[in-house]
Amino acid sequence: MDDHEINLAIAKLEYPETRNLKLWVEQNMVSYTEGWLDIGPIIEREKINISYQDKKLGWCAYFNIFDEHEAYADTPTKAAALCYLKMKGIGNG
Repeated sequence: MDDHEINLAIAKLEYPETRNLKLWVEQNMVSYTEGWLDIGPIIEREKINISYQDKKLGWCAYFNIFDEHEAYADTPTKAAALCYLKMKGIGNG
């Protein structure tokens, strides 16, 4: 999933009643893949852990150490966003 698809998927989960979600995301400049203010509350609420692995793997986000929902990305915010979607059964994380 690219950043735009990730942002739309999370917005759909967080604001299911919002009409024209794509426009809403663009107008509100929501970026779960880049903005700590957007993804931070989700990280705290869902108790997502984030750690840096190495240059090859980048950042890892996971619910707990034995969780199958871990996700890797080049930034901690994107890893957390992918992990959250994976926890919800969306995308490949």
